[in-house]
Amino acid sequence: MTKVLLLGTGYLGGICTLLLLYSPGFQVIKDQPNVLTGTILNRLLANRPTLSIAALVRSRDKANLITTAHPSVRTIIADLDSSDTIISESSAADIIITAANGDHPGHIKSIYDGMAKNTSGKPIYLIHSSGTGVLIDTSLAKAGESAQSKISDKVWDDIDDIEGIYNLPAEQLHRNVDLVVQAPPLDKNPNIRYAIVCPPFIYGEGSGPVNRRNTLCPTLFEAFVKNGKGFTLGKGENSCGNVHVEDLADLYVLLVEEALKECGGRATWGRDGGWYFAENGRHKWGDVAREITKIACERGYLGSEMEELGVEQVQRLDAFGPYLWGTNSLSKSSRARKELGWAPRREGMEETLSDEVETVAKKLGNLKSV
Repeated sequence: MTKVLLLGTGYLGGICTLLLLYSPGFQVIKDQPNVLTGTILNRLLANRPTLSIAALVRSRDKANLITTAHPSVRTIIADLDSSDTIISESSAADIIITAANGDHPGHIKSIYDGMAKNTSGKPIYLIHSSGTGVLIDTSLAKAGESAQSKISDKVWDDIDDIEGIYNLPAEQLHRNVDLVVQAPPLDKNPNIRYAIVCPPFIYGEGSGPVNRRNTLCPTLFEAFVKNGKGFTLGKGENSCGNVHVEDLADLYVLLVEEALKECGGRATWGRDGGWYFAENGRHKWGDVAREITKIACERGYLGSEMEELGVEQVQRLDAFGPYLWGTNSLSKSSRARKELGWAPRREGMEETLSDEVETVAKKLGNLKSV
């Protein structure tokens, strides 16, 4: 029976790490479950019920939620710093999926230490979750404009630009972990294979047993409520790719399916091209802001008037807002489509904004009185 180890019920690492870097007073909530992880787990069990799946979770409460929904899943109470546990579990796994903190290199080192001890003599696979934060310019020198810098204006293709992707600057977001993933200990175990899945902005409702929603659009609406009206950062011309969480989960399932085949199937692994961007379109944050404002106005949550704000004004509303809504991150997922036949089919992001507005409205109470 194929053994799968899933790590990722921790907080959303990329966002929190940047918040700590640029907003030292931000308090990280380390027990925020990852919306992607639960969806991957749900889909794997639906597609391959005979898989033996173990999931690393931070608390007994989260473990109980998972085992109630999926009794066959073995839960491991540990965190990403539990190196001995991760090494032990990784040494026995056939496929390891990380969807946890994309800026925590320690757990990848532990995974590789464990994979190095695997004695099966057959290929073993790491499917790691990074993010297109590796592509953005975090200087905010021209935040809110369509053109910020050479790196942020470029649309990166995961086939045509693979050499440039492997050699992105070490200071880019997530690169501290990506560089570790790109250096497996093949001298200790030549059977190690890896793929890096690199999604952009993830939207939509997932199907996991714990957290089912991402936070970026709700956070934007909360900032609007705090401001009393909708706003754009500058002209709002900056762009970002996007993908529905269920379409993204499809890609993980496809990679697992290929890993179950001889020699890794149709997928490319490791230095031969193991990078998979996962976009299914893009949006301008200004367009998103205007649509959210329109929906909120129709429901009496906001006035119809909008305004343009600068970086410092947005930072007062949300410490990380300029980095969330004021940068470009542009990618093209050629590899998943050409190699694996990945075909996203869920609704576009604009079709989910109404639900996002209502999610925040319920969270904050009766917004009509604000």
